[in-house]
Amino acid sequence: MWTIIIFAVLFIFIGIINFVLDSDDIEDYVMGGFTTIFLGVIGALIGGVLASVLPADLEVSETTFQLETLQDNGGVDGSFFLGCGTINSKMMYIFYYNSGVNSNGDTVYRMGQVNYDNASVIYCDDEKPYLLKYEEVPSDAFINNFAFDFCSSWYDIYVPKGTIKNGYTLDAK
Repeated sequence: MWTIIIFAVLFIFIGIINFVLDSDDIEDYVMGGFTTIFLGVIGALIGGVLASVLPADLEVSETTFQLETLQDNGGVDGSFFLGCGTINSKMMYIFYYNSGVNSNGDTVYRMGQVNYDNASVIYCDDEKPYLLKYEEVPSDAFINNFAFDFCSSWYDIYVPKGTIKNGYTLDAK
């Protein structure tokens, strides 16, 4: 973010200096104002490109969810306007996890979903399945003040052996 601000201010400053040195009449003032604003926008764009190129310093955070249920399912979403639109489907893992106890002492379960592209299912020796969420988060490094952080997340779903069932259907139509 600071990269965008620094470059925008720098280019606006260049525009003001150019405006002050070359202005003789009112027409020069109007054009100088537009030029200064234009240079500010160009500076912000250059700062944005540089901020996206600079490497951010990221750390991996790990969170564990104790699963109560897990289901592979297709998610459907879409948008329509005046009878026209699109419908998209994508495969998801949908699960309930134990999120703790509320103020009444009752166990609270929440539903979550994970896109199958970001998840791996792994057999484990434990009786209870669990999900590990790995998420990249920005560290406290100085470079992160000037770089964009394109954080990502991925998941490992640990299930007991024998959970995945094989079902074969052949259709030669």
